[in-house]
Amino acid sequence: AEGGASLEKELEIANQEVERVARLLEEIGSPDEAVAPRVRLVEVNRMIEDLLLLYGEALFAEKKIVLSPMLDASILPISCDVEGLKQVLLNLLINASEALSNGDQVMVCTSDHVNYEGKVMVEISVADNGPGMPPEKIAGIFAPPGEGHADAVRGIGLPTSLALVRAMGGHLVCRSRLGEGTTFAILLPRTGGPDAQAAVGAPS
Repeated sequence: AEGGASLEKELEIANQEVERVARLLEEIGSPDEAVAPRVRLVEVNRMIEDLLLLYGEALFAEKKIVLSPMLDASILPISCDVEGLKQVLLNLLINASEALSNGDQVMVCTSDHVNYEGKVMVEISVADNGPGMPPEKIAGIFAPPGEGHADAVRGIGLPTSLALVRAMGGHLVCRSRLGEGTTFAILLPRTGGPDAQAAVGAPS
């Protein structure tokens, strides 16, 4: 019964992802129309758990990469572009999967009440213990293809990821050292509150 419930949950999340991608493709097909960000309340931890349930097996388990979620249970819902945040997280997870080898580890962490320049933020990080990157690659990690060193860096979706995070009023930070792994941290404004209801991903 437990296995059936798990499969039912995976199918539910998969259907939601298919609908999300269909919406994005529809928007891309109408370039002349301004597309407003889909700003909604989201339970960050729940959204991450759903993404890992849907993609964790293919991205990490099949490659024998150890996946370790460390989610701050105290995080309240935040208001953001839900579709954009999912796209950024998925891109970071794919990049980590491609960079790591058998037996490596990736940690997905969340933390609340992060003070960034006087603003209270929520932090979402994807950290690995993989090969890391040298300084010359880090310098151009967010540059569009063909500019700086970005064409030599794995993860061609990073410039788009940065643009999406900035559009949400947030920040995207990369820390990496050759031989010591890589960490990407997303900082998003804390705009939700204790009375926030109908959050995306919240139990019905």
